[in-house]
Amino acid sequence: MTTTKQRKEKKVPNIVLIDAQDKIRLSDEYKNRLETFLREVLSRERDVMPDRLSDINVVIVDNSYISDLNERYLGRQGPTDVLSFELDDVAEIYVSAEYDPESIHHFALHGLLHVLGYDHKIESDAKVMRLKEEEYLKLWNNLR
Repeated sequence: MTTTKQRKEKKVPNIVLIDAQDKIRLSDEYKNRLETFLREVLSRERDVMPDRLSDINVVIVDNSYISDLNERYLGRQGPTDVLSFELDDVAEIYVSAEYDPESIHHFALHGLLHVLGYDHKIESDAKVMRLKEEEYLKLWNNLR
């Protein structure tokens, strides 16, 4: 008879990267690196990952598209860097490629951390989220 509890390993959701814009050219190498990066973050954050998630769609859009989402769902005008939504077992992260093309990976990470439950509305939570971002941006830099 076994007396130790066996911990069930959480399944890491699928990451689907969709480049739905044509303003900023993203190389296949960059998109592959971004997918690898986000999968690694998910793997490392397995313990805080919501059980219900099966897929995470990361959709790279232009400023016009993200502006429409921002106004429709948050009541804010103009473009923003990233928006994340959870729809039952699927999360969607919208990243503006035009907002700051050099920071797409950072915005995608920020959206992913929100999906995983991190937030920055109060200072103590913001500090935790900033530390996570700093940790994972170092990982990004090492994935070259």
